[in-house]
Amino acid sequence: LHIIYYTENNTYYGFEGLSVLQQNVNSFNLGTISENSLNKKVNILSNSNYDIILLSDVRANKWGNKLVKKFLYSNTPYLLYLNSTDKKRGTGILIKKSIQCVVSRTFKDAEENIFGLLITIKGSPVLIMSIYGPNTDNSNIFYNNLNSIIERSNSTNLIIGGDFNTTMDLSMINGPQDTVNLDLFNMRSNVNPYNGEKLNKLLRDFKLTDPFRIKNPLKREFSYVPFSVNNMNRSRIDYIIVSDNLLIKSVVKYEPKLGKSFDHKPTLLIIGNSPKNRSKNIDPCMLKLN
Repeated sequence: LHIIYYTENNTYYGFEGLSVLQQNVNSFNLGTISENSLNKKVNILSNSNYDIILLSDVRANKWGNKLVKKFLYSNTPYLLYLNSTDKKRGTGILIKKSIQCVVSRTFKDAEENIFGLLITIKGSPVLIMSIYGPNTDNSNIFYNNLNSIIERSNSTNLIIGGDFNTTMDLSMINGPQDTVNLDLFNMRSNVNPYNGEKLNKLLRDFKLTDPFRIKNPLKREFSYVPFSVNNMNRSRIDYIIVSDNLLIKSVVKYEPKLGKSFDHKPTLLIIGNSPKNRSKNIDPCMLKLN
């Protein structure tokens, strides 16, 4: 049982209207994809117009610096922060240049599955984390690192998003026709159930919640949609989770796939009411790292 405590405070002052998108990008590695394919992905993300975009499965390899410069010096509206130097795994965060924020600390793990930024928006601090969950049941290192970063950040406002490679729903299925698990469809078995247990424990330990499921307790929605039209298996393994104190005004939904380059739907978080008109004359995001 996940008990949620509500408190009256000014938590939302800096976050009102904040939009956060989460996307598995299926590789930015120019060693395995063409420059044209990379540019197409960059353009799709750049035109999405969200304040913050959490990236997983980046696989930047040796092209990381080129990627950072592509966002910094081109006409894209984002700054790119990366934890991805290998040809596998990798995480990153895009922050819109026009939002007024200060990045005070960064957090990374050696396996490049976690990247966090402690930022302040209009005086309100928040830990933003992009993660790429392990796709095997050997997840102790990942969750130990995640726990450690949350504790070291000393932040009470948390937004964590990514491809967790497991489901929140722990209901065990017995073959493709079994529909007891709301996060699975046409699957032979559960997706890394041990990791699902660790994920649920993380939510309990740090008073985090899945806004989508809290507000849609019986809805079937799936984030992983294989490239092949012949593959009918589906799963909800991508999440944006938030600290309980952000839940009341948090809305999470799954958007249509951004294009044929992606096999995961993006997850979108909106906190409060999204303003109709954002000012274009705000100082760029200032980087101030310890």
